[in-house]
Amino acid sequence: MTRPDDGLHTITEKTEETVSHKETVQRRLNGEPLFSVRRPVSLLLRVRPFPPYSPLPVRLLILIAAFGLAGFGVQAPGAQTDSTTTQLADIEQQLARAVVSRDGATYSGFLADDWSVINTNGQILAKEEVLRQIFVTGERRLESMAVDEVKVRPLGEAAVVTGRTIATGSFRGTRTKVSLRFTDVFVRRDGRWQVVASQGTLIP
Repeated sequence: MTRPDDGLHTITEKTEETVSHKETVQRRLNGEPLFSVRRPVSLLLRVRPFPPYSPLPVRLLILIAAFGLAGFGVQAPGAQTDSTTTQLADIEQQLARAVVSRDGATYSGFLADDWSVINTNGQILAKEEVLRQIFVTGERRLESMAVDEVKVRPLGEAAVVTGRTIATGSFRGTRTKVSLRFTDVFVRRDGRWQVVASQGTLIP
């Protein structure tokens, strides 16, 4: 049988008493049982009952909430990739607008000091020479420039951007219209993206 006893379950068992040989013979003759029950013995099994349901400690809930909210401040890799793609695609458009509007400060700011370009003739031009031709002497004048088919390949703190440019303008007095494929290599320095190398190939 069981009864409540401070959270402990009580189990009772019957124990049997062994009688002597003489008594055994006498009981057999009299037709009496060989064993007699003397007294019940209680066996206490200290089995703790299942505790009632209790909610998580308040301190633990606060920690979970704190770490959960902190997670929102960390960008997932996919989000960082999307952000880089958007930023660099926008920089390509700003470079095109800066050339047409003759905004040398903006154009120069997106180019690293050691930037160079391999032009469609296979020549390697340094940053100073390109800036001189476009914004100082006026040898190169661009009236319009459209950049499309931009693809960005993020590589951590660097990225490779390819795309197409269709431009109209003049070079040393000769009007021209060109379509070319370009490759720009970007590096992020001090939180800013800058082009460190470029290359252009004419589209026939």
